Amino acid sequence: MAVTKGIKTFNEIDYICISKRWRSFLLDVRTRREADISSDHYLVSGKCKLRLKLQPKRATRPRPFNVEKLKDGNTAAKFQLKLTNRFEALAGILTLEEEWANFKDTTIECADEVIGRRRGSYKEQWIQDRIWKLIDERKEAKRRRDQKNETQDRSLAEEAYNEADLRVKRSCRRDKRDWIELKEQEAQAAASRNDTKPLHLIV
Repeated sequence: MAVTKGIKTFNEIDYICISKRWRSFLLDVRTRREADISSDHYLVSGKCKLRLKLQPKRATRPRPFNVEKLKDGNTAAKFQLKLTNRFEALAGILTLEEEWANFKDTTIECADEVIGRRRGSYKEQWIQDRIWKLIDERKEAKRRRDQKNETQDRSLAEEAYNEADLRVKRSCRRDKRDWIELKEQEAQAAASRNDTKPLHLIV
């Protein structure tokens, strides 16, 4: 809305341009004369109806198994023995679909019992169980520090937390460097034998 200087009439244009597609989005338009904007125009405001698109729910993907534990001979033997015993108990005349369902369910159950799920996200797969224990110790040190009220006790708890934090950071730097070097070796080995699939997975 504009006011023409020297004239006692007002030139009111309280419109808001909007696409035809979104015309139902705008509910009301009015002039706000009380707004002091140091201009010969008045502020025009609009009332809008917000419509949010409903995002489809994604199925929660279970965490992958901690297959690194199978590199240990004792753990691999324990997993194989448990799997064999389960399959022997399920032996019988079954259809192909039933056999596949039994194989899948039995393997998942044995893997959950023996090796468990991998902790952390995909980007944190380089973190070993030893570091996760250090991280848990740091969380516990933080909890004890936050519970201290006395200045002296809190100072000691703060020192304990700082030491735990330093251990975590040192271990993370070392293990991440070792993990990157291992992946580099695996990538070089895959490239030397022209095996592109594992090479692309690593890269």
